[in-house]
Amino acid sequence: MLFRSLEPQQLVLFIQSFGIPVESMSKLLQTLDQEVVEDLEAVASSVLDKVYMGQLVGVQHNRGAQGGLVFAKRLGLSLEVGGGGGAPRDTVASLPALVIPPRSTAMIPPSQIRATLLHLYDCGSPSRMTLKEKQDTFRTLQKSLTAEICGVLSVRPMLDSTVSAIQAILQSDLGQGFITALTQKTAFSTGLFRLISVALAKPSLRSSPTAKTLLSVSKKLLQQFTTSSISTPLTALLRTFIESLDPGAKETVKESGEGAKTEEEIRALAESALTSAGSK
Repeated sequence: MLFRSLEPQQLVLFIQSFGIPVESMSKLLQTLDQEVVEDLEAVASSVLDKVYMGQLVGVQHNRGAQGGLVFAKRLGLSLEVGGGGGAPRDTVASLPALVIPPRSTAMIPPSQIRATLLHLYDCGSPSRMTLKEKQDTFRTLQKSLTAEICGVLSVRPMLDSTVSAIQAILQSDLGQGFITALTQKTAFSTGLFRLISVALAKPSLRSSPTAKTLLSVSKKLLQQFTTSSISTPLTALLRTFIESLDPGAKETVKESGEGAKTEEEIRALAESALTSAGSK
């Protein structure tokens, strides 16, 4: 894999991926060892939460990956369970339980995307996140997805986990509330669905299981919006994605007044929603 062609931020992002084979993860950690020697400042600026990063490296070592000790030493990471800020150790006693980092600008592991979405959309237990924290968390998710989509790796755990999380929430008891929240928090919804739908409509991904899952999700949401006569900029995005992956379904997604909205109109609606949310 061409790890040397990746930016430090992308290298740091992929450490949290458990879909990468151990051998490839070792190469990634070894590349980080080289990068931190060559440009300590660039690598250090890519690590937003040292305690959490230490846990991630420790988890990868537990999987059998080699390397990353120079990276950990130069940044002062602790590979102890739970972190702590001491000198890094060569081994980690047990697998730490990873949770969402307390700071909204820290990286979001694939395993926590479902919980993150529930917090962003206030589904289930009331979220204690402020509006700014939600906006920062959403931008972090966007950046992580964008880096992964634009990367050279064949595995995309963030993208896969995001689509799977949306499907899981829709199929749960929180599904109806989540649908309502999607139409209310359009700044988040349009930004997220535009990003993942454009990526999965590409020739290299349109036949993937994740693309098929998003197609099923899109059809369910569109049917719900149509049945309930809900007006939302999401409708146009869903129609475009469905028609792209399943041309045979064109009749079922025939353009309506909402569906005929241009990309510029969708963007304007999303920006208006974001401005409105920021004023509250």
